[in-house]
Amino acid sequence: MNGSVEEISLGDKLMNAFANAMDFAFGRHHEHMSRVFTIKGRTYQVCCDCGRDFNYSLRMMSIVRH
Repeated sequence: MNGSVEEISLGDKLMNAFANAMDFAFGRHHEHMSRVFTIKGRTYQVCCDCGRDFNYSLRMMSIVRH
């Protein structure tokens, strides 16, 4: 597709779903998140409870999990 909308591959969708499931099962739950910020080319959200920041993908519309 040559338009301005980026396609998300099936592999990216599956990896994101798997990472989210693993984080839910074994990770800390950050329930109170800020809105999305983009400052100096970095897009992220902040947990309002602990202050941790998370990279955010505007392409996938979710927090980037590694």
